Amino acid sequence: MSSKKMKIDKCLKPLQQASAGTIVWGKLGSYQWWPGIIIRSTDCGQPEAKFGNLWLFWFGDHKISEISRKKIVGFTLNFLQMYDGISGKNLRKAVFEALEILACRCSYHFEKVEALISWAKTGFQDSDEALFSSTDMPTSVLKHLECLQNSSTKASDSDDVGSDSAIQIFNSNVPLKMVREGSLKIQDVCIACYENEVQIVDFHPLCNGGLCLECKERLQENMFAYGNDGKNMCCSICAKPGSLIICDSKNCHRSFCNYCIILLLGPDEKKKIIETNPWYCFFCSSNDGCGLLRIKKDWEDRIITFFQPSKVDELDLPILDFVVKKPLRVLSLFDGIGTDFNTLPH
Repeated sequence: MSSKKMKIDKCLKPLQQASAGTIVWGKLGSYQWWPGIIIRSTDCGQPEAKFGNLWLFWFGDHKISEISRKKIVGFTLNFLQMYDGISGKNLRKAVFEALEILACRCSYHFEKVEALISWAKTGFQDSDEALFSSTDMPTSVLKHLECLQNSSTKASDSDDVGSDSAIQIFNSNVPLKMVREGSLKIQDVCIACYENEVQIVDFHPLCNGGLCLECKERLQENMFAYGNDGKNMCCSICAKPGSLIICDSKNCHRSFCNYCIILLLGPDEKKKIIETNPWYCFFCSSNDGCGLLRIKKDWEDRIITFFQPSKVDELDLPILDFVVKKPLRVLSLFDGIGTDFNTLPH
């Protein structure tokens, strides 16, 4: 951690009241401070948080996490410190979503984003502090939580691989169907969202397939997000949370979501995985994949490259024509310079 970040962490003001509906800054693992809102376990369809923890909905990426109360601080009290030097479009989007909710609670009307940021920087002027601790859950947040619960339910329902829903998922994706038929290369498909009508900006570091910009950024953010059990909180392929199949190896942290396994391997192969106990993933066994999933042999090196900044394209320099030139004669001090000088012109 840099000295600047350590200094910021020491100066942060603690949260006075941690209740559902409160907008806060939260810190998950080694990630930077991120805006979120405290939610109830019933809002997200999850069990009660452990003692000393709470559930947090993250703005921007619209995911949920169980997080320690010690890892959250007040949003409005620490806004200036957090916003100073902020970078990244995803984080800016998250901050804007949080400010938008606060503005709505305070009946603050704005036309441009700049006005909203200025209002926050000047200490949220002419606003009732009590409104900031409102327990009303914003409609936009409730909609996202409903989608998360629905996706979780779909993932659970797809455990029955013989059901119509699982078969429909497997057969309805046109790009992957074209890959299976050989009319499209998997490198031309984003293997994290299964679309081919998006711009492929990079290749997946772990397995064959492309990545669009949004999925690449999500994979970079979530690849090393671990839960309390030391396992990945998100799928190793699409980097999304949900119902995950976890490798049983003690030395492996990888998880795979039901959707990716069904779409890439097929419902039958997913059934075999569920029935295998213990199950060792494609990185830990001799089986490096089947169906459309192929693990890259040099994935460790590719992970390093995946997180390196993009290299600047080499300049297209003109190639100079090679001209044959006469060799130069070098005169030695012991060769009689005067004599040699007289003979050179001739």
